[in-house]
Amino acid sequence: MNGDGSLIFLDTMRAQGIVPNKISLKNFINACARLGAMYKIRLIHDFVCCMNFLLDVILGTAIIDMYTKCESADSIREIFATMREKNLTTWSAMIRST
Repeated sequence: MNGDGSLIFLDTMRAQGIVPNKISLKNFINACARLGAMYKIRLIHDFVCCMNFLLDVILGTAIIDMYTKCESADSIREIFATMREKNLTTWSAMIRST
């Protein structure tokens, strides 16, 4: 599924009252990151924030990777700073962002 299709699918899920879990959000994030379109990435990030999802290793690392593909250093540092838990994958994503 491409990034555009992912956002449409996410909107359809939300319209039907289905809240995606962290794994489905990670998949949406990865699909949208392939587009490299900052406005779509902001939509996904805003959704994660509005739903009060904890930026754990799974979501936080996916969002860092997403912003890396769009070269948004400020957003990357902000996400990394707010993550309580980080693992090797998170640190690797940060290294790729530099």
